[in-house]
This record gives sequence, C-alpha cells and structure tokens, in this order.
Amino acid sequence: MDKKLEAMLESLDIDIERKCFELQQKRHDVAMKRVFMVCCMLFIIVPATLVLFGLSIITSITWTTIFILVCAAVLLPVILESISGGFLR
Repeated sequence: MDKKLEAMLESLDIDIERKCFELQQKRHDVAMKRVFMVCCMLFIIVPATLVLFGLSIITSITWTTIFILVCAAVLLPVILESISGGFLR
C-alpha cells in the first residue's frame, strides 16, 4: 500500500513540476511580449518627439540608431536562447 502511494506521489510531483514550469514560461512569454510592445512604441514615439521639439532629422536618426543598438544588445541573449530552443522545452 505504501509503495503504491509513494509511486503515485512521485508521479504527481513530476506533473506538478512540469505544470509549474509551463506557468513560468507563460509568464515569461507575456513579459517578453510587453517588453517588445514598449520597444515598438518607443521606436515610434522617440523620433516623433524629437521632430516635434525641432531637432533635425539627422539627430533623430542618430538617436534611433542608438536606441536600436541598445535594444539589440539587451535582447540578443533572449533571441539567441529562443533560437537555440530554450523556450521550447
């Protein structure tokens, strides 16, 4: 009786851990979607704001390039992890 109970609890532990991992992945994916949306909005808002304040287009292109480079540097580990299959487990 105890062996059957222990085996059942062991199988339930594995299922619980798998479900917890899936929930963590969903939360992580939602957070990454939010970050992406914020970056997209900033990509539009920052140059428009610069132009509205009377800065030249070269200045706005410079700031846009700096913004893209910073975003690429910050998000590169996430992109490489998703390409290597880190999110698909």
